[in-house]
Amino acid sequence: MTGRPAMLTTTAAATALLVLLAGGTPSAATVFRNQVQVSSDAPVKLAQPADTLLGRAQPAVDADARGMFGPVVEWPVIPVHVLLLDNGHLLSFGSPVGVAAQGGLYYDNWNPFAGTGLKTSHSGTPTLKTYNSFCNNIVTLKDGQILMVGGNSDGKTSISTAIFDPPSKNLVAGPNVNMQRWYPTVMRRPDNRILVLGGAKYYDTDAYLKPDVTDGVGIAPEISDGLGAWQKLPGATSAEAFGPKRNRWWYPRAFTNLDGSVFGVTDDQMAQARSRCSAPSRPGMGVSGAAVMYTPGKLLVAGGGQNTNYDKLEANAAATIIDISDGTKPAVETVAPMANKRNWLKLTVLPNGEVLADGGTIVGTEPGNGNAVRGAQGAAAARIRTYHSTTVLMPSGAVLTGGGGIPGPQDNLNVEMYYPPYLFKKVDGKVQWASRVNITSIQGNLTWGGSVSLALSSDRSIAAVNLIKTSEQTHSVNQDQRRIPLKFTQSGAKITAEIPASNALLLPASYLLTVVDDAGVPSPSQIVTFVVGEAGRVTVFEEDQTNDPSNQPPPDVPPGVVFDTVDSAIGLEPVNFIGNRVRHQNDVFKIAPIGAASPAVDRADSTLILRKGLSDAGLVSFESLNFPGSFLTVDNSGGNANDRPVVLRKNDGSAAFAAAATFARRPGNLGQHDTYVLAGSQPPLFLRHQNNVLRAQPMADPANLLFRQDSTFRPRGALAVAAETAPDGWADPAGGAAVALEPANFPGYRVHADAGSAAVKIDADRGRQPCRGPGGRGVCGAGGADGRRRRQGRVARVATAGGAAGNGVSFRLLSDATKFLRHAGGVLHVAANDVTEQFAQDASFVVKAPFAA
Repeated sequence: MTGRPAMLTTTAAATALLVLLAGGTPSAATVFRNQVQVSSDAPVKLAQPADTLLGRAQPAVDADARGMFGPVVEWPVIPVHVLLLDNGHLLSFGSPVGVAAQGGLYYDNWNPFAGTGLKTSHSGTPTLKTYNSFCNNIVTLKDGQILMVGGNSDGKTSISTAIFDPPSKNLVAGPNVNMQRWYPTVMRRPDNRILVLGGAKYYDTDAYLKPDVTDGVGIAPEISDGLGAWQKLPGATSAEAFGPKRNRWWYPRAFTNLDGSVFGVTDDQMAQARSRCSAPSRPGMGVSGAAVMYTPGKLLVAGGGQNTNYDKLEANAAATIIDISDGTKPAVETVAPMANKRNWLKLTVLPNGEVLADGGTIVGTEPGNGNAVRGAQGAAAARIRTYHSTTVLMPSGAVLTGGGGIPGPQDNLNVEMYYPPYLFKKVDGKVQWASRVNITSIQGNLTWGGSVSLALSSDRSIAAVNLIKTSEQTHSVNQDQRRIPLKFTQSGAKITAEIPASNALLLPASYLLTVVDDAGVPSPSQIVTFVVGEAGRVTVFEEDQTNDPSNQPPPDVPPGVVFDTVDSAIGLEPVNFIGNRVRHQNDVFKIAPIGAASPAVDRADSTLILRKGLSDAGLVSFESLNFPGSFLTVDNSGGNANDRPVVLRKNDGSAAFAAAATFARRPGNLGQHDTYVLAGSQPPLFLRHQNNVLRAQPMADPANLLFRQDSTFRPRGALAVAAETAPDGWADPAGGAAVALEPANFPGYRVHADAGSAAVKIDADRGRQPCRGPGGRGVCGAGGADGRRRRQGRVARVATAGGAAGNGVSFRLLSDATKFLRHAGGVLHVAANDVTEQFAQDASFVVKAPFAA
């Protein structure tokens, strides 16, 4: 590999390209939706962006150093392509709804102001048009419509374009481009025209194997206003910059320089319009590295190394700063590498000027580890975000990471929200959400060379004001992403910020406007849009509905709780039996329909406490809520080693027990939610349900869809809460509390129903623990002589039965709601209610004062 940059054919041709791209006349007035024009007449009052967890969830103990992730959230599609709209919504597409397959015939609009529920916050646009947007590229036009170029197009060629209008959900065909544009780069120029670079024939990922064959490769850029005909730019043709060698046509990383020229970096080559330049070499970024303009005129390029998305070339961890600010000769500086080697990473510039690197692979589809921010390791995501994954800085200051797969180790119909360290602070040794200042209004001349006045919610000292271009991202390319610091002055709770005069630096586009205080904490962002020939506009966010409990999906994310973390109470729902939960019954784990209206015993049996792994603190174990000290365990005693029962067992403190109760938590075998594998098992034993019973089995055939479904579970919020014990001297509590019956003359013994018969016996209680009864109180259960819990032995008081005197109470088995204690022939039995008057009398008891203390 060489560090020599590519040159665009001839100096004359390059100059012509510069004039063509930087020239032109301002566009006519346009109509914007969801935005208000900013003027000097009166301030525009602003609302704040929404986030369901920010400031509400319990911070992780190290969130101030590493940030933290929220829970995995279902998404209608795999978000291969994402675009932050000027109303704060997120447009995404890349697969059919709910299907892990390649396709771009459905467009999802997520409204973060309505929460995260699939039904409450997402609206979709299916289309029967022949244009398939998968693997295209997108850019926002001057009127707010979305231009889509190339991609799978009509399934035969990659020359189609389409124009999508999110508010009307209307998709119309645009004029065809002249060259094949599968995997192109699309840029909006300072004069609003659209430039297309690179791309190749439909699925021509092996073009690099014939480096001298340029047929079908987009080696010549094209330009248009996005609505009319496309013009090829033959003077800018470059096989070196956009040709088949090492697939340099594959989404070229290109940026508008400060003088309006175009600078690009593809693999180990750099190209700019003015002249040949030289620079030190760096490891080639291939097609899988990432780049960002983190400050005006300076690019950070990192990672990469693959020729295609399926080769086995190892990623590099290299990081390089390329200074293009003088417009003639880039200066290249190698800086400290990332902690992890990464192919298919994403680089996202943050409001405080730091750059976040997330996701990626090392070799093939092997995942990278966690995030990197400020050169340090960030929190680790729950899902592998590799090829076809995306990352978006949201107005809230959080970072949405989503998708990945098709192909990949996981097909992720889901997203996660990452909360960077700047959102937290440590006070007296405890991590808290950081206090943030809000931008409450804007007024002034929001255009190039103008200035605006920002009213703040407090007069705290502000260290920076900046603009970050809103995301338009796919395939590790966030097109023309840039952060622009603004000059400003502060007077109390008022900021006066100057807008750059250059529309090459400040491109016509939408930006996140943010102030950062002197503690490094950014405000929530406001979205502003710069329009050629008009006053700029600001988005007035809609009402935040996420504070309304009716729009939340409880009990999935209880208020103030980081769901699905160690020591939280959860339930496990099989993804192919919605409405069912994993539960224990008679010491055996199974699945059964259980919901919020189910009997208390069923809800308690389906509630597990997620604990650190008993044999490995980096893994997980599941402790029963209503039998503290007992865990979900794989029974390794005899039988078929490849088909193990999953049972409830009391922790005996042994290493064998710890191993049998510890599981590696993996991304779900269906590409979403969770799959659990017995720690250290070979072959790996997966928890799965089969015939409604939980088993631990190996996955003999990864293509077996039924097994993948049966072994994928969605963590849900708990349906029960921690148990209470009955007070001493319990007499007649109301509400059907769960109780145990202790003979007064046999202290420490309990009445229990004998396993396998209807007989009622008493046995020594060996350490039975409190559990939650139907009324939320009491203790239940009885212990056999061997100290094991017997679910058959749990007897509970329920509602008053219709006894002869009308004032009796009855006791039913917690394990079987149809069976009650009754006396017959002077002997106590457990029997099913036959709904006769005689049974009602025999099963009714009057609580009396004890004969003995």
